[in-house]
Amino acid sequence: MTSHNIANVLKIFFWGIVVVIATMVMLSFSRGENPFDTIDTDQGTLSVLHEQTINEDISSISLGWYIGGVTVTASNDDKIHLVERAYANVAESKWANVSVNGGTLKITSRNKSVFNFFFWHTPSTYLELRLPAKEYTSFALNLTSGENEVRDLSTLLFDVNSTSGTLTIKNLSTEKLELNMTSGQTTFTDAKTQEFDGVITSGNLRYDGVVDQRLDLTMTSGVFNTELRESAPQSIDFHMTSGVAHITLATPADFMLTLSKTSGLFTANFNHTQNGNKYTYKNGRDDYRFGMTSGALTIKTQD
Repeated sequence: MTSHNIANVLKIFFWGIVVVIATMVMLSFSRGENPFDTIDTDQGTLSVLHEQTINEDISSISLGWYIGGVTVTASNDDKIHLVERAYANVAESKWANVSVNGGTLKITSRNKSVFNFFFWHTPSTYLELRLPAKEYTSFALNLTSGENEVRDLSTLLFDVNSTSGTLTIKNLSTEKLELNMTSGQTTFTDAKTQEFDGVITSGNLRYDGVVDQRLDLTMTSGVFNTELRESAPQSIDFHMTSGVAHITLATPADFMLTLSKTSGLFTANFNHTQNGNKYTYKNGRDDYRFGMTSGALTIKTQD
């Protein structure tokens, strides 16, 4: 084989690898996933970049984080403590911006992008936020990626915007929960809210807890699993374009379910009487409306 032929073979091999990688990345993005979330870019020991104690009386919190991760937990005193860490040196110009104005604490990461090229990358930053045990007026959380966790939070309004990555919420108490989820995985455990408004583009959402009054959810694709406890919502308005949804209702449920279905699979896994597209459970007290274009939807009760 001549050197010219060898060069051609190497070119074909190289560009073949490029095409395979590009195809995998495009397929991942088409499913609403971030292929770079699986790259473990941070190794070693987390070092403190800076830490700060907030002494002011705070009623509302706005937190925006782009890469790395956020952990929100309870404080051991009546002050707010925040610590930003990284596995490598990060320029001070990229440290989080922290401000207090009229009882509102605003924390915004200035480390907005990570570049990965094989084994070289720019470092992620991680925030630990410890809050006094009290009920806040509002908590707004804007996340782009990374591994994030919120524990033991009480707030009248919990507003979450999540682009990708993982978000775990444990022991949440709120009157109104607003969730806008593009992709990734979000899990609520032991949550309690009066109202739940959600928009899911794709990804995986699980909610275990209480929704007392209203559940309003729009789902383009992905997976949604919920197990509602203690009480049943007074109203449900659920619409899905595709994907898979499993909804388990608590024993106090008493509803009439109206289904609008173009195609897909609907399973009514509860004792009911049916009249056309209406399914009545017990006395049909509450109004539940479900719409699906395709996909698979299962409704069951804890009988």
